[in-house]
Amino acid sequence: MGDVELSGWGCVALALLLLVLPLPWIAAALLAGVVHECCHYLAIRALGGRVSGMAIGSRGAVMELRGLGTAAELLAAAAGPVGSLSLLSLSGIFPRLALCGLVQGAYNLLPIYPLDGGRILRCILKWLLPPKAVAAVSCWVGLAAALSAGALCMALGLPFGAAAVGLTWLGGKDGKFSCKWREKRVQ
Repeated sequence: MGDVELSGWGCVALALLLLVLPLPWIAAALLAGVVHECCHYLAIRALGGRVSGMAIGSRGAVMELRGLGTAAELLAAAAGPVGSLSLLSLSGIFPRLALCGLVQGAYNLLPIYPLDGGRILRCILKWLLPPKAVAAVSCWVGLAAALSAGALCMALGLPFGAAAVGLTWLGGKDGKFSCKWREKRVQ
C-alpha cells in the first residue's frame, strides 16, 4: 500500500467527537470504520488491484485505487458496506458495534458520489452511458438522494445527519464539487 495521509481536520473531528460522545460509542464507530476499510482493501487486493494511497480526514477514509476494471471497481466499492452491514450479525454480543456498522453501511450505500453507493452507481452507468452522461446522471441522482435523506433526517429530528448528507453531496476530496469525473477511489 502507498502513503497514508492523516488530515488535521480529521484529528479535529475526532477530538470534537471525544468531547461529545461517550468513549464506548467512539470505539464502536472507529472499529466499524476499520472493518469497512479492511473489507475494501481485501476486495481490492483479491481482485488484482492495488491501493496507491489512503487519506484519513473529517469525512472518513478514502483509498486511491489502481489496476481495477469497472466490474472489479464495483465489487471493491460494495465490499465496504457489505462488511459494515455484516456487523449486524454481532448485535447480540456487541450492540453498539452492530448499530455503528448499520449506520455506516446504510450511509455509504446512498447513491451520492463519492460514497460507495455513488461509486457503484457510476460503475453501473459506465456500462450504459458515455462518460459525461455518467457524471451528469450520477450527479442528479446524488442530489435527489441527498435532498431525500436530508429531509428524512430533518423529519426524524437529526439536523446533523441532514448536514452530513448535504456536505457529502457538495464535495468530495478536498472540497471539490462532487459532480466532476475523478480517478478511481473507494470511501
